[in-house]
Amino acid sequence: MQAQLKRVLLASAIFVAVFAIPLHTQTFSEVTGHISDASGAAVPAAKIALTNVATNAVRRAVSTDSGDYTFPAVAPGFYTVRVEQPSFKTSTVNNVQVQVQQSLRLDFTLEVGQVTESIEISASAQMLQAENVSLGTVIENKGVTELPLNGRNYLGLVALAANANTLSSGSGQAGGRQGGDRAAQSISAGGNRIMFDYFTLDGVSNTDPDFSTYVVLPSIDAIQEFKVQTGIYPAEFGHQSSQINVVTKSGGNAYHGALFEFVRNDKFDAVPYAFTATHPVKSPFKWNDYGFEVDGPVRIPKIVDGRNRLFFMANDEWKAQRQNSQGTYSVPTPAMFTGDFGAFGTTIYDPNTGANGATYWNLDAFTEAPPGQFGNVGRNAIHGPGIIGFDAEIHKQFRMPYKEGHVLQFRFEAFNVLNHPNWGMPNLNVLSGAAQSGMPSTAAHQNFGVVSSTSTAMRQIQLGLKYSF
Repeated sequence: MQAQLKRVLLASAIFVAVFAIPLHTQTFSEVTGHISDASGAAVPAAKIALTNVATNAVRRAVSTDSGDYTFPAVAPGFYTVRVEQPSFKTSTVNNVQVQVQQSLRLDFTLEVGQVTESIEISASAQMLQAENVSLGTVIENKGVTELPLNGRNYLGLVALAANANTLSSGSGQAGGRQGGDRAAQSISAGGNRIMFDYFTLDGVSNTDPDFSTYVVLPSIDAIQEFKVQTGIYPAEFGHQSSQINVVTKSGGNAYHGALFEFVRNDKFDAVPYAFTATHPVKSPFKWNDYGFEVDGPVRIPKIVDGRNRLFFMANDEWKAQRQNSQGTYSVPTPAMFTGDFGAFGTTIYDPNTGANGATYWNLDAFTEAPPGQFGNVGRNAIHGPGIIGFDAEIHKQFRMPYKEGHVLQFRFEAFNVLNHPNWGMPNLNVLSGAAQSGMPSTAAHQNFGVVSSTSTAMRQIQLGLKYSF
């Protein structure tokens, strides 16, 4: 029975491994370099070993006649690189970090000596990437899990990449057709519009084809790292001009995990900004986010010992949100209910007959304007208000006395700490609700150019408790 179970598990592992290889091409990296002696001459037939620190998986290569070597399809993580060649000292570089979709170059200069002699180097600085000219920013696990994130959505960190922002205008139809957090994503990188984003998750397309937002939102505790690429990337990255490439944890020889809960409540938040004489009260809001993540080797006592061979990662996260929203509306006056619209200030007319001698069609509207102009307004004539945001996070860690590496963490996160109102765009609609074709030009919208909303919320507080090991 045990032998049969072992065969089933082995067959399942082989099936998963074989069919997973093509899916990870967009997250795999490459380690390459050149091996030479002290005089600069190439060292051929040198033996190079690349060892994954977490799993002890070893890959081997031999340098070419020109002294070059390459390890393609390397999973992100930390590695030890060891070079051996008779008549030379063994050279080892420890803690080499390979990031998602990175072409890492690591050259070696061997010293004359015995193979039993060794030189160890700790990779303390970022290794040189000179094999391609890809532009991108990697957000590592420490940044993903420890930086303040309102709602625990990793996409809030996309703004850490150069020439990228998360404050662009949202898709006009996304809210009505799909709703939820996906419709609220509005990422612009490199000056492109928000529909030019492409999401991948462990090498698999994770992009909603309708609005170019994500399909699956991984928990931040399950993310190993992600990369925002903004240009000149390899051919496997087609589709759109901006790539958001996420890699989840895969597990190693040691068990790691976390239990967490995060809370938001309207009692913690600041009062919304008031645009009316009557100051609105805070809308009831309660939000709880809780879950777990665990990874490590697959081990079933007396049946399977997956150390150095077979690993897993499991994660689940639940969110509970209860809220009511309030709005301010204008209602008809008693006179309007009787059909008297004299106080409205706008003439109601029959478009078939016109008003004040005007015709239904405004022929001036069909006159071709100079390029880059709307009417007599030039290009870039209207500038929206700027945005000032300051978020902060404070945490206290308590190390558990019963087991090394077990930590209880309390987190306090504040968003828009200074409670600064960031104005929304002014109303740019000249005609809506007032001036129409055939009406006097003085009948412009009474709210044209008026700011009546904020683009970001006032100060919000998020509390969290996390146990990790």
